[in-house]
Amino acid sequence: MAFDKDFLRMRRKFCELTQKELAAKIGVTGQAVFYWERGTSEPRGDKIRMLAEVLDCPASYFTAGAVEDTGDALAQIRAVANSDMTSDQKISLIKRILKETE
Repeated sequence: MAFDKDFLRMRRKFCELTQKELAAKIGVTGQAVFYWERGTSEPRGDKIRMLAEVLDCPASYFTAGAVEDTGDALAQIRAVANSDMTSDQKISLIKRILKETE
């Protein structure tokens, strides 16, 4: 199961946390969160569970990109739309979210 760096970044921004703030809440450095979001490294299972708890989503959100219901999909799409990702990144991620709701 691969870790989805884009969903981590999107969910963090949706929760209005900086990398440093998120890191402090789960007991890692801001650099660790930076690396996770860049795809340079991946968090261990225990950190994925902590991310899910702090960011109020299921742990599977980061490993499968699973959308649990339409309301969650809309929240994810809004977060993507309001992010500072490039247009191409936004389109790609929104397509993936929509595909998961089919």
